[in-house]
Amino acid sequence: MGSNERTPDMPTVTEYTVGGRIWIAAGGQAFLGLGRVRLLELVEQTGSVRQAAQSMQMSYRNALRLIHNINARATVPLVMLNQGGPGGGGASLTVYGHHAIAQYYLIQERFNLFLEEHNAGLLL
Repeated sequence: MGSNERTPDMPTVTEYTVGGRIWIAAGGQAFLGLGRVRLLELVEQTGSVRQAAQSMQMSYRNALRLIHNINARATVPLVMLNQGGPGGGGASLTVYGHHAIAQYYLIQERFNLFLEEHNAGLLL
């Protein structure tokens, strides 16, 4: 029998893929993942937590909670929050916030290469 011939008890060949998601934890707790990075990027683009939250169809309260959570787990704040008032509030990323986003994407890029390498011809 040739190598490509099947016997009745052999399973059909299935193409398997390796997948996963990247997140960074601090003290065993979620710190940065794709959703939080996207929130930070939108805060930087809009200058507003409220507008960033709306863009993500997220409540302002939840977005603010996530930002406080991120800042609390970081060694230095990633987001600078300005109090509201006559001139209005606002938010912006700190230098460390920009650095953290760049590091996240670098890790994501390396992870994607890992997946490509391990998905090439994967048979189980």
